[in-house]
Amino acid sequence: MIEFAADGRSILYSVENEKSWDIYKVSIANKSEPSFYAATTINTEPVIATDKDEFQPMPSPDGKKIAYLEERNIIKVYDIAKKTAIAILPAGVNFSYADGDQNFKWSADSKYILAQSTEGNALGSSEIVLIKADGSKGRVNLTESGFNDYNPQFGMGDKMMYWTTDKQGMKNLSRGAQGDIYAKFFDQDARDKFNLSKEDLAIKTEISKRDSVDIKKAQAKADSIAKAKKRR
Repeated sequence: MIEFAADGRSILYSVENEKSWDIYKVSIANKSEPSFYAATTINTEPVIATDKDEFQPMPSPDGKKIAYLEERNIIKVYDIAKKTAIAILPAGVNFSYADGDQNFKWSADSKYILAQSTEGNALGSSEIVLIKADGSKGRVNLTESGFNDYNPQFGMGDKMMYWTTDKQGMKNLSRGAQGDIYAKFFDQDARDKFNLSKEDLAIKTEISKRDSVDIKKAQAKADSIAKAKKRR
């Protein structure tokens, strides 16, 4: 897996070196060159390189941290400035059976991570958990379905999440199931907006614009009156 850094001038990727997988970064060397496709010189350097396997790097939107997998099932967050890493999903919680079966995503404000977790599930089904990126709080199970929940994503400016689940899908007795996309809202206004029809959304947007203009006019009038009183 490869990922562009927040500035668009660097790419993070995993590479197998000698005895382990490491996370490297390739960057555009010349500041006057805006894009990779036309770059004449690039720099390559290790970012996270230990004797353990590190891969699936996911840079935070603010460009300050990198979430990644260690030893296939431990989710860590690496602070680029401090060059330190903390485990936000420790060993023994998840089990990886194939490349790409562990999924996690940053929130737009870089404060939280959505991840899959099999914690507390004897059957090995994964739930979706919310984790604070600095590791200061515990994991919050957001799905609690008992079925397979995976591929979490934030949406609508972190006001909701959507993910895939086989909760209602047809299942094969031996292996596999159909998945559906579900959504969970963290904000009532966002949910109400999502449920609006296209026509109602257009009306609501127009009203919001009008109210915003009226508020600005009222504030400008109040400021003008306040200044006039000060002159007296």
